[in-house]
Amino acid sequence: MFLKSSFKKCEICWKWNSKELLCGSCESFLALRKKMKVNRGVSNSGFSVFHYKLKDAPTCLSQIFVRCGSAHEDDDSWGVAHFLEHLCFQGPPTKDKHQMNREMSLAGSANAYTNNFVTSYYIETLKEDVEKGFSLVKEAVFDSCFP
Repeated sequence: MFLKSSFKKCEICWKWNSKELLCGSCESFLALRKKMKVNRGVSNSGFSVFHYKLKDAPTCLSQIFVRCGSAHEDDDSWGVAHFLEHLCFQGPPTKDKHQMNREMSLAGSANAYTNNFVTSYYIETLKEDVEKGFSLVKEAVFDSCFP
């Protein structure tokens, strides 16, 4: 039987683990981050933009975080953030959802998730397709029309 006192909280994600300071996931991320070049900026519309570059990786992940998750919902709006996550892939007024999904599939691997604090939309593409991939994710998040 494990006692809670034998576990410690990770300093980054606050998950309980048997290590001293970091859980395995955060330890791996920090080791990887040492190899990354990180740029941070603010877009013209006021959004924070982070760019992580890993020199030897053949792919690039373009990701948009929206500060909207289950922690921001009450009993009357429970599940809305996750529902909106799915609606964002329905496409903008200029194309239908099939065309949007086809373009995303050709560019890379796209997906989304909702947790307690954020909803994240992302696409992983080859480095040479990063602009197209980010454009598609941006279009899904900011230009989608809901049926």
